[in-house]
Amino acid sequence: FQLDGAGKFTKLTSGTSMYFHDVVAAGNRIYFYEGTAGEIYKHDAGTAVKKVIKQTVSGDFRTAGNLLYFTNGNDLYRCNGTATGTVRLNGAMTTGNGDYFAANDHVYFEGTVNNVTSLYRVGVAETTPTRIAEDFSLLNNSFAELNGAVYFSGGHYTTSPHSAGLQLYRADVSTGTVAPATTLTTSNGGGRVEGISAIGTSIYFSAGDGDFITSQGTGDRELYK
Repeated sequence: FQLDGAGKFTKLTSGTSMYFHDVVAAGNRIYFYEGTAGEIYKHDAGTAVKKVIKQTVSGDFRTAGNLLYFTNGNDLYRCNGTATGTVRLNGAMTTGNGDYFAANDHVYFEGTVNNVTSLYRVGVAETTPTRIAEDFSLLNNSFAELNGAVYFSGGHYTTSPHSAGLQLYRADVSTGTVAPATTLTTSNGGGRVEGISAIGTSIYFSAGDGDFITSQGTGDRELYK
């Protein structure tokens, strides 16, 4: 359904035994999924609903600009609203359902090949991934963009010489250079950054500070800027 400013509902789809869900906005476009037949649909403002492609989807839809991103099993896809523009992005690697986030200029994702998991990215007009951090894992898909950089949560594996625990990391949008943006303690569940947001000229996030709350049996968490 579509709800206009006057409170009027309009039914946009019809059919028998159809199950539309996973509705997401992408610019002035809406993407959604029909689960019975396994098909991706789109609706551009002022136009009729159109089927994009028959495609199995195993994870949530995510968007950036007018582009749609999704996973099917261990494969990551990008869709520009056409069947020919629905392309696989993770090369010979495997990528889990939640192991990526879509920023304005790139999609960032975990890719595993030969039992090594690293951080990769692909530009919005590219299909070949570039590794930007070896032996690296995302903690979640929370991220924010500010002043030419993308901030996200994760860390290098303990076997890596760059291991510093789970921190807030920063990737330069132009060069892809990845570096820790915090040096939080990792004791008692410290670090583990969540809820990343950009407001004004600052990045806000929550993280463990290393204190242990005995009554709750868990580490403390605080708000950081």
